[in-house]
Amino acid sequence: MIPIVLDTNVLVSGLLNKKGPPGKIMELMLQREIILCLDRRIRDEYQRVIRRPELKIDKAEADRVLDFILENSVFIKASPVNIELPDPGDLMFIEVALKANTIIVTGNKRHFPAYAIGKNLVLSPAEFLEQIQ
Repeated sequence: MIPIVLDTNVLVSGLLNKKGPPGKIMELMLQREIILCLDRRIRDEYQRVIRRPELKIDKAEADRVLDFILENSVFIKASPVNIELPDPGDLMFIEVALKANTIIVTGNKRHFPAYAIGKNLVLSPAEFLEQIQ
């Protein structure tokens, strides 16, 4: 199993479009080929975001995926880091990735500049899939 920190935007994209790279990442997660590293904050954001009515994600599917994530992820006790980010709400992903010594897969690489976490530690879904093949 490959451990990763999954940005919420990839989770949402994978639920909305099963055919693109985020959908493939979701498939790999459900097949237990990758394992998510997260903490309570990331879990809470996943729950809050994928249940937004405007996203029109099927409630049963959202619940099934959230249950899977809760039962099959590695929960990390992250240490705070002092890094300036374009979106301070993304700091939790960096903190977990640094503690877990793994990468962040995100659709918003610009939110995770190289100075914050290193140029090779943040991958787009397509880059991640290319790297593991």
